[in-house]
Amino acid sequence: MQRLKSIVASNAVYKEYDVGAEVRGSGGPGLLWRIHDGTHRAHGTAVSVFVFDKKALREDKTVDKRVREPLIDMLKRGPTQLQKLRHPSLLQIVHPLAESKDYLAFATEPVFASLSNVLGRTDNIPQVVPPLPLPSPSFPCFSLSSTSPPQSRPYPATCRQCNAISLIT
Repeated sequence: MQRLKSIVASNAVYKEYDVGAEVRGSGGPGLLWRIHDGTHRAHGTAVSVFVFDKKALREDKTVDKRVREPLIDMLKRGPTQLQKLRHPSLLQIVHPLAESKDYLAFATEPVFASLSNVLGRTDNIPQVVPPLPLPSPSFPCFSLSSTSPPQSRPYPATCRQCNAISLIT
């Protein structure tokens, strides 16, 4: 908690957003970004705040000094490039990358974890939350039990009942 308070004092993202102390997930190259839940102070909108601790990297004696600066540059480049891209299927950055002496941080639309976390990689997460069981997909109009594709299509290309698209041709 003390570490989070020091981030608040030195980073512009933390001045604009209330950020939870719990680490929600990790992401990015090497899962170095820690993901926290946050809320915009003025609007109350939910966000996810990605934080990279440069101070911990400097204190880590296993990381060569010649690797530190290129690594930090690579971590800065990711959010900067993502901010330039606009598409409904891509993560949207709501607050650009802010850098202080000890931290990098940026805010995005809310996420619950990175894909690596969902697939079981939990590096850089101090406390692992067990994954929620996902329901198996159920498409009532498409039967996948048959091994051979039907000769004529007995169903529409798009099912209105389950909003699925047929991939069988």
